Amino acid sequence: MMDPLRNWMRIGSGVGIEFDGADLLVTAVRVRFERVSVRGELRIANYSARPAAEWGAEYAAFLKKLDLNHLAAYVLLPREAATVRLLSLPPIKSSEMDAAVRYQTESLHPYAEDEAVFSWTKLEKPGDILVAITRKETIDHLAALLAEAGISVACFTVNAAVLYSAVRFLKAPADSEFAAIESVDNGMEIYGESHARAVFSAFVSGSVARMESFTRAELRLNPDHVFAPLRSLLPSVAGTSDELSGSEYQSSRCYAAALCAAAPRLALRLNLLPKELRQNSSRLLFVPTAVLVALLGVCVVAMAAESRWEQRQYSRKLETQIRQLQPAAQQARLLEQRTRKAQAATQQIDSFRMRSKADLDAVDQLSRIVTPPGYLSSLDLSRANAMLAGEAPSAVGLLKALDASPLFRNSSFMQTIGRTKDGEAFRVKAERQGTP
Repeated sequence: MMDPLRNWMRIGSGVGIEFDGADLLVTAVRVRFERVSVRGELRIANYSARPAAEWGAEYAAFLKKLDLNHLAAYVLLPREAATVRLLSLPPIKSSEMDAAVRYQTESLHPYAEDEAVFSWTKLEKPGDILVAITRKETIDHLAALLAEAGISVACFTVNAAVLYSAVRFLKAPADSEFAAIESVDNGMEIYGESHARAVFSAFVSGSVARMESFTRAELRLNPDHVFAPLRSLLPSVAGTSDELSGSEYQSSRCYAAALCAAAPRLALRLNLLPKELRQNSSRLLFVPTAVLVALLGVCVVAMAAESRWEQRQYSRKLETQIRQLQPAAQQARLLEQRTRKAQAATQQIDSFRMRSKADLDAVDQLSRIVTPPGYLSSLDLSRANAMLAGEAPSAVGLLKALDASPLFRNSSFMQTIGRTKDGEAFRVKAERQGTP
């Protein structure tokens, strides 16, 4: 991994919890790139003999005071509760790694198959696998106990995993072979690495000489190898809280667990807590979501601005084309007006032509209706009416004959029928039909 990327991953705060005999030790740290500070430390005395709600309230008050109550802790399993083994596997595919580790793990613990819980992780050297095994009953008991106390837990891990990660938290170890010690109650905490053994973590009671002899034998170190203080391998503390009274931290293991909780992507992924019980409430987890939301907002604004810009560009192009086509459109309108006028004139001429034919047809029809010896003395034809006067032997059937004609309707006498020497005088008005 590139150093700049690792540097940006070292941002956050973390809480580590260690089962220290009858007590619980809690260490809170803050990491800002290459600067590590201890925010505070809390020792919960005799937790197992007290109600979980009571010491859980102490823990909650401690985190609330530091404004870290949103964090989920990394919990170190008691050393006697977990078995840690180092496997060396030949080069195999990543997809086959889990099956190979499961096969090897079956012979590394005395528990029944359904009683064991294990987790594994790769180390730097290809083929080296760190495995932690414990009883399912232990995990269930501790998870229920911490849940009853209201403590959010992200990880159940072991000393070897957090110390291996903490030694490399800021930079790789200067020497590939080393051994470090830290004095604890009734013995020594030992951590070391060598070509013969990638990880070695143990607690040794007894004399210093016995401890050194045991460690050199396990790591295959030279007889004159000098043991370093364990704290010298871990990131130095840039600042501490006043509550610590000048002490940086009480336990290197708990401090290393807090570092792993602050930057989990830089830690070994060895977690014995079931996935469904893991909690992770780091505020940094919301940063990618916030960035994506911001980018989405920028994209939406950009798309809206682009849409408006395209609409303006389209309107400008459309207006330009309209101006270019306007003379042709004006000419087309003039031609259309002239065409309509010509059509109207043509229709009018045709109408006048049809009037003559209609008048002749009306005269012909009247000559068929008023037959000799009857005659018309006057005939006045308009477009709507026909007024005729004359004599006929009998004028009574004249109206019926006119209404039966396809050219006249609604005929009526304009005056009373008069008697003459040869017949009856009449004056009739009728409406014309079908006249143009």
